[in-house]
Amino acid sequence: MLNLKMIGLPVQAHSLRYSSFASMARNSTKTLANFDSLVTFYDDLSKADDFRFGTYCQEWIQTGCFLSIRESHLLLRSLGMDYMRYANKKDMQRRIYCDISDVAPNKVADILTRRLSSFAPADCLTETVDFIIGTYSALVKSFKPNFVVSHLRALCNQWCTSRRFQTVIKPCPFCGCASGDLIEHCLEYHDLQDVFHRYFCRSGAYFSTLEVISFGRCGTHTPLESSYYLLYANIVFLTYNSCCHGQTFGRRVLVRQLKTCAEHCGAGADILPTSGEERRQMKKQERTVM
Repeated sequence: MLNLKMIGLPVQAHSLRYSSFASMARNSTKTLANFDSLVTFYDDLSKADDFRFGTYCQEWIQTGCFLSIRESHLLLRSLGMDYMRYANKKDMQRRIYCDISDVAPNKVADILTRRLSSFAPADCLTETVDFIIGTYSALVKSFKPNFVVSHLRALCNQWCTSRRFQTVIKPCPFCGCASGDLIEHCLEYHDLQDVFHRYFCRSGAYFSTLEVISFGRCGTHTPLESSYYLLYANIVFLTYNSCCHGQTFGRRVLVRQLKTCAEHCGAGADILPTSGEERRQMKKQERTVM
C-alpha cells in the first residue's frame, strides 16, 4: 500500500510497522513533553527559591523510563524530526506517520523495473519506469484511482488468470483459443482492439502489450495519449472480468463498458465520445486526415 501512496493514489494505513512506530512515538512524545514542562517548572521554582534539585530529582531524571523516552526521541531527531513541534497537535500520530513515510525508501521503481524486465529491453528500463511513475502521478489527478490500478494490475500481472492460480491454462474468454487465458493475449486480441479503436474513430490503430504498459514509451508504433492507454487497460480488464463471469464477448459488451466509464470517471470522461454529434465530428475528422 505504501507503494501505491508513492505514485499518488489516495490510500491510508499503508504500513502497520510505521503505524506502530508512530503510535509509540506519539505516546512517548506526550510523556516527554509533560516531563519537559515539569522539569522546567521545578527548575524555575528552585531558582526562585535559591535552591537546586534534590537527590530524589536527580535520581528521577536518571530512571530507565525517562532515558528510554529520551532515546526514542533522539532517534526521531536523527531522522530530521523535532518532537516538540508535534507535542500540542491533535493529529500528532498522523503527522509523525507522514514524516516517517517521507523518509522511507521508495521501492516502487524496483518493483516496476523487475516486472517490466519481462517485456522491455534492459537498456531502457530506468527511463521507462521513471516515465510510468510520472504518468501515474499525473493521470491520477484527472482519472479515478481504479483506472490507474487497472493499468497497474496489467503491468504487475495481477489479473485472476488461470496461469496464476491453476495448473492448466484455460482458453481465452474472448476468442476461445486454447491456452489463451493470458494478460498478453487479452491485451493484444485483435478483435477487441478493432472495436475499441473504431469507437474512437481510429481505425487501423494497434498497440502491443509493451506499448500499453509503457504508455507508448517502448514499441514500434507512434505513441498516443497516455490517457488512451490507461483507458484501454481499464476497459480490457473490465471486459475480461465480465466474460469470465458468463458474458459472451462482443461489441455490445465493450461499448457498454466504455459508456459506464464515461458516466463514472469524472474529469476523465472528456476522452469518451458519448453523444451522436461527438462521434460524427470524430468520424469527419478521421476522413479529413485520411
